Amino acid sequence: MSLPCDDERFLVQGCLAGDKLSWDRFFEIHYGTIRSVAGWRKWGFDTYEVDDVTQEILEETVKSLQRFDFRSQVSTFLYRIAVNTCISHLRKKKARKRICDHDCVPLNLSSRADHEYESGHVTPDPHKNQEDMLLESENIHALRKGLDSLGRQCRELIGYRYFEELSFQEIASKLNTKQNTLVIQLKRCLLRLLRHLQTDGRNETV
Repeated sequence: MSLPCDDERFLVQGCLAGDKLSWDRFFEIHYGTIRSVAGWRKWGFDTYEVDDVTQEILEETVKSLQRFDFRSQVSTFLYRIAVNTCISHLRKKKARKRICDHDCVPLNLSSRADHEYESGHVTPDPHKNQEDMLLESENIHALRKGLDSLGRQCRELIGYRYFEELSFQEIASKLNTKQNTLVIQLKRCLLRLLRHLQTDGRNETV
């Protein structure tokens, strides 16, 4: 689906002016193209990953639309953004896998945890020097042990909040509970994790 050139220009100008209805209309028109690129088989993304990559493309579009100069069609511009975002995501995924083959902390957040991408990971920064990487690796091992000591409910809550970076409102909707309850539960979980890390650290120095 496409619009006449003048209507398309008007719609883009409305988006750049921050008009919510213009953005809603813009993505209504172009969502199918964006989603189809994210779903190409050659990327090897599973269904959940296609959802995430599609969201990344939408976010990149919001940031990049101001560079559009109408020398090409909007659909062509979005196509390039979509392809480049998929390539970038794929490279990051492969780099993350190479690092995780060496050292990582997996979080089994839900029934989707058998999908590598959906499992949260903490990994050492490969750009640091060897001493810093060794220290960070030790911290990661300690974190893994600490997370293993927690129950599934705490791991799930920590995963949603710090790995998937969901808001308390989003987590409350997922778990069908109150936000205030989640805040209290998370504080308790983090306190348990902190106590475990402190205790484990003292034991290792003895």
